[in-house]
Amino acid sequence: MVKQCEKCGAKNSNDAQFCESCGASLLALEKPAAEKVEKQAVPSKAPEARSSRIVGIVVALALIIVIGLVAVWFIFPRGPSPEDTIKASTDAMNARDLDKVYSFYSSQVKSQYSKADIGDYLNNFGWPTFSDLEIIGTNTTDSQATVHWRAKNTTAGETTTVELSTPLVKENGEWKINQL
Repeated sequence: MVKQCEKCGAKNSNDAQFCESCGASLLALEKPAAEKVEKQAVPSKAPEARSSRIVGIVVALALIIVIGLVAVWFIFPRGPSPEDTIKASTDAMNARDLDKVYSFYSSQVKSQYSKADIGDYLNNFGWPTFSDLEIIGTNTTDSQATVHWRAKNTTAGETTTVELSTPLVKENGEWKINQL
């Protein structure tokens, strides 16, 4: 068998340890055939590691997206709820703020009663003062709701506990009271 030099390509005798032409070592060519085959038979782990890394990245990204969506759901307001509208409207009543009270009514109520009509009604009936407001329950669809609530109502110096069911409609993304 003839050894060929990897550096200069010269052919050397089988027992030569250095190239007879350039002097380069020929010992690297003497590795046993079994060792060469064994090295070739060992599968590379690079594709497996790369695949595992890609799966890990995809899982991490999916987790980040899910956490982000949950955070957005809880952090950013989705608009006032029907219950929020009841609470805010009773606060406006307590403050005797007719403009604010009127702003909580639906367009249907406003088409039947002017702000002056509602002001006259409240002045004749006596502006109520609500305290200890408690929401009992709410029935809601996409565009309508009924809020069942209880509160202490003080009118003309007399305090009673009232339980009311107030219908609301959704107009332009806001809940509005739909009865006087």
